[in-house]
Amino acid sequence: MRRQMVAACLLGLALSACAIGAAAEESGSAAGDGAAAAAKQPIIQLRPQDSWLMEICALSFIAAFLVNMYVGRRRNEALALVWTIELVSPDGVLDRNFSLLGPGDTAAGEVLLKDSAHCYKFWASGRRFCQGLLATFSLVRRQDLMAYTVQKLRGQRDNLELEVRMNESGMPPLVLAVAPPATARAMQQESDDIRVLCKKVEVTKDRIANWPDRLTVLAEQASSFYSLMTPQLLELAFGREAFEPLRPYFRFLHITNEAPDGPHPAVIRLSFSLPPRGDTDTLNKFLVAVLLLADLLGSYKLTPEQQKKAAENRRRKEEEEAKAAGRADEAQRRAEERRKAKEEAEKERLRKLPPDQRAKEIEKKQKLMMKRQMSKYSKKICARASSRAPHPTPHQLGARTMQATASVRAQFVAARPAARTSVRRSVAAPVRAAAAQGEMVNDMGFKLMRKGVKEAAKETILTPRFYTTDFDEVDEIFNLEKNPNLPMEELTAMLEEFRRDYNQKHFVRNEGFAEAADAIQGDMRKIFIEFLERSCTAEFSGFLLYKELGRRLKDSNPVVAEIFTLLARDEARHAGFINKALSDFDLALDLGFLTKNRTYTFFKPKFIIYATYLSEKIGYWRYISMYRHLQRNPDNQLYPMFEYFENWCQDENRHGDFLTAVLKARPELLNGLEARLWSRFFCLSVYITMYLNDHARHYFYDALGLNVTQFNRHVILETNNATERVFPEVPDIEAPGFWDRMERMKDYNLRIIAIEKSDAPDFLKKLQKAPLVERIVAECVQLFFMPTKRTGSLDIEGAGQYMY
Repeated sequence: MRRQMVAACLLGLALSACAIGAAAEESGSAAGDGAAAAAKQPIIQLRPQDSWLMEICALSFIAAFLVNMYVGRRRNEALALVWTIELVSPDGVLDRNFSLLGPGDTAAGEVLLKDSAHCYKFWASGRRFCQGLLATFSLVRRQDLMAYTVQKLRGQRDNLELEVRMNESGMPPLVLAVAPPATARAMQQESDDIRVLCKKVEVTKDRIANWPDRLTVLAEQASSFYSLMTPQLLELAFGREAFEPLRPYFRFLHITNEAPDGPHPAVIRLSFSLPPRGDTDTLNKFLVAVLLLADLLGSYKLTPEQQKKAAENRRRKEEEEAKAAGRADEAQRRAEERRKAKEEAEKERLRKLPPDQRAKEIEKKQKLMMKRQMSKYSKKICARASSRAPHPTPHQLGARTMQATASVRAQFVAARPAARTSVRRSVAAPVRAAAAQGEMVNDMGFKLMRKGVKEAAKETILTPRFYTTDFDEVDEIFNLEKNPNLPMEELTAMLEEFRRDYNQKHFVRNEGFAEAADAIQGDMRKIFIEFLERSCTAEFSGFLLYKELGRRLKDSNPVVAEIFTLLARDEARHAGFINKALSDFDLALDLGFLTKNRTYTFFKPKFIIYATYLSEKIGYWRYISMYRHLQRNPDNQLYPMFEYFENWCQDENRHGDFLTAVLKARPELLNGLEARLWSRFFCLSVYITMYLNDHARHYFYDALGLNVTQFNRHVILETNNATERVFPEVPDIEAPGFWDRMERMKDYNLRIIAIEKSDAPDFLKKLQKAPLVERIVAECVQLFFMPTKRTGSLDIEGAGQYMY
């Protein structure tokens, strides 16, 4: 890698030298023209080398940076693979001590997980006293030229951390840390269990003769340290010379049953620098040491006195944590009081102003608030319905076979690391990084607005959106005086259907919800929470839109206004039910805050009608397909909410039938070239959005036993069949090449997501994503001009024909 870096720098310097030499030659030839040429020169003349030297140096640095990024990533990946091969070698230490190396099919080499360009992980399981061993390669950031230079100057090296996850029931209550003095001080500051429970132990030579002098021992009880770190164990693991020859590689040892981070409180962590390539003897000694400690701890029992002291220490730790939590709550309460006092003072100041000046101040603040809320690509408004809105109560490929799908689900529920490819990004969120920035996060990495209330997910082009429209134009569409030919008999019959409220008593929870939520752990818990959040946001978005439509049409068309209000009732019920499900996972969404602060996307009324019709219809087929699958496969039903989908989807279908009547009431929405083009456009938009979204989150569907590709194709096919009874034109999804283009867009989108999660600078991410975005746009355009099916609007006599 150094050779490539040097070559890039020399190339840049050569370009600089050529440019400077050419400029000097040009300057010399110009000097020979005499005084006449000099008289024509400007008063201020910049020499060419002064104008281009900085640019050439900058380009040289960028070239070196890019070359280093590519070479550094490849070298880190090769280094991790080489050491992993050493770890999984036949008859090696891990092969003799664990029954399973990697998360699944080790014959295909799928044992290494890529967490980032400089962090790789390896999992082994199947051994007594422990759940498994997680080996984490923390390599030098070779892909980042600046970081790599700083790390090399500081003497940082490639490290390997071995984490043995012990069975909680078999590990005694103790905390122990061994590290060099500087590392020990840092561990005391970062780890609450070490800071509160441990004290420094002075190791005497009469107890351990070969113990190194330059290591600091922090132990909850000195007797436990001497019982574990016996001369026999050190000699068995490291040889007669004991630990001294390996001290340059050793970083720290941390044994605890009170781990402050992660879902596994009982762990043994041994971290050391990687030895030179090929030095497997040093690597095996550390592996043997950590496995011997695991066996010793699995059978180790504390004396009654030690147990009593350990219980007192933990009681003291809990008291300190309670005091710290109390101080935090008190600080939050004071901050809230200060904020309220500031608001009251501001209100009092405004009351004292003259009316005209007060109006200007209020208008100025409103403009400032609107300016902050305006998005670059969409119009943001503060919905006037928000003040009246009721607050509802609280990797690359999917599974190829059902056996593989069941394996994925089992790995999720067991909260073990899982991978479908040899190198992919980990699902775990960087909790420590967020905490270091002062953000409030929970143990799964979700950002919190306050305790128990989740911050809304970042808005993207594929996430559920909040919509607004031109309500005056909507009033023109449904005004009875201006549109006397509206099919009011059909709409009145639908109103009677909605008034019956078939699902009024359907959404009643039972005791199984909380128990099922507690059983969902690990990565699957986080994925399921994200599914609930997206669903709740989508349902609440529909509630806000329908509620405002119902309010605006109350005078011009009371029947349609009441139908929209009843639609809002259904959507609010769905959103509240999902938000209550989130509380089973100790989280909730602040829907009132979302109402006032979410981005509202403006659509014309006819676009709103097209989009909401498709949304309701595709929602029906998603819910009913998922429900039928889980009824056939009850073992995959992770959560009781899925049992409610059969009646739930009937609400969606009734909403779609009402919107069908709305479309037929406006012939211009279903007749003519413009209507055909918009019908085709919105069908493709909805289908593509669902296809890309679901494949980006295929782990959720894998856990339910669903093949995400087959599921999406079935839902799109059924939705298209239902839509062609109403829309004048729909895509021909059975045309040759349709699904091939959808697959290509899915692959491009997955690559964009991987780039977004990488460690590259933002400008480089944009450059990497640009060609992929262009390809997705090109595929969308080609899909738009593919063969279509000319269908037509079919009249429905009487009440809507519901599909139960």
